[in-house]
Amino acid sequence: MQLLFAVVTVICVSLAIGVLLPGVGVVLGLVFVPAVIRAAAAIRRKEEAGLLKDRSSQVVAAVFVSAGITFVVWLASAVAFTIVCFPLGWLSFGIETGGGIGMILGFVLGGLAGLAVFYWFMRRFWPRPTESDDATA
Repeated sequence: MQLLFAVVTVICVSLAIGVLLPGVGVVLGLVFVPAVIRAAAAIRRKEEAGLLKDRSSQVVAAVFVSAGITFVVWLASAVAFTIVCFPLGWLSFGIETGGGIGMILGFVLGGLAGLAVFYWFMRRFWPRPTESDDATA
């Protein structure tokens, strides 16, 4: 039930901030929605292992640790997008393609690189079944 309240709280805070500052609301939504999903998986795994002692503090810790991990994953995805997209777009300015196909190709390949990095890092840092008693797993 606490995770449901956490999801509702994240959605409401992101929407409220999104009304006042749309860019910040989108960033908060992009960071905290996957973070709450990851935290829910971490708490469920801890419950299954019987390691959940103080539920409320571990839920809060799991959400903030997951938010930090999700922010770093999004940052790595943005770096991968930039590394692929920028050179292709920059080189396409010198090529006479007649429609900016180089820019489109740069965005598509950069987007694919960003999605691949996002998927790989989220799989890498997804909570595994654990027997330790830390808030990150």
